Amino acid sequence: MAGNDPYLRDPNIRSAANMVLFGWPLLLAALGSAAAGWFEFPAWMGIVGGLFVGVVFSNLILRLYGGRSTR
Repeated sequence: MAGNDPYLRDPNIRSAANMVLFGWPLLLAALGSAAAGWFEFPAWMGIVGGLFVGVVFSNLILRLYGGRSTR
């Protein structure tokens, strides 16, 4: 589990993990907006969908790999 991960005790790796938590949702929100435009959906639907998938994906990565996902 990420809570017991010895990698996350390092402050630099903890900062990188926080960037993972913010980076993936922003990236997938931008991609969702582009995909919504491509398929002629409203942009807000793509942004909301991308944010949701990004939050789930980034938390799943940190839960499965912990601080090792930032190396």
